[in-house]
Amino acid sequence: MANFPSKWGEFVEGKEIRRINKSLNTNNAISWQLFCNIVTIILTTILNLYLNSLKANQVKWLMFGIILFFLLLSALPIIIYKFKRIFRVNIFMKGKDAVKLFDEDIVYNTMMAYEFYEQIVALQQNNTNQNSTPQGNMTALNGNINDFYKIEVSYYVNKAIDELISFNSNLREIVYNPIQGGKNSKMISKDRVLNITDILNNLINLTNIQVNNSGLFASFISAVKNL
Repeated sequence: MANFPSKWGEFVEGKEIRRINKSLNTNNAISWQLFCNIVTIILTTILNLYLNSLKANQVKWLMFGIILFFLLLSALPIIIYKFKRIFRVNIFMKGKDAVKLFDEDIVYNTMMAYEFYEQIVALQQNNTNQNSTPQGNMTALNGNINDFYKIEVSYYVNKAIDELISFNSNLREIVYNPIQGGKNSKMISKDRVLNITDILNNLINLTNIQVNNSGLFASFISAVKNL
């Protein structure tokens, strides 16, 4: 059986580095929130000393408003980060965000699906080249391994398709036709997108896997071709 991964080790390594960077960014946001909370406590203490001279009812509502303001301010980095994570694939997506998603995730998921398909082919060739047909447990194991590879192909293909069809909401701001216009680094070339969709369709046909959003995927391909 061929070693896995074979061709995309550097690509996977680069994605892992980006994942670590994202994790560090999350930690930075948490550190910023902690810092803001400490500042809030200090400022609240100082203000409390100043507000001791005011009437009790005035102090109560003023302190409530001040504390609420600083709590919201300290939570703002986390809220922004979560918002960007949740709505990364949505109607607000711009060309440069789509390019990043395409380069880092869609291409990666497509190539991972292809790698697992290659393992299916290698396993079948290995069985064919054997002098005798494997019996018993070996036959069952090969079947399990083949099923595993097929499940992984399905997972990565569907993941790539889900990310691609998210472009539908703002397609003309994300994908450009190189024939009609010059190169645009903040958008994705129509040729690149169609190349990826062709690979995905070939993987679907070769492995006979189920596509969760086949209708939307077909509509997406048609829309890209019409650009």
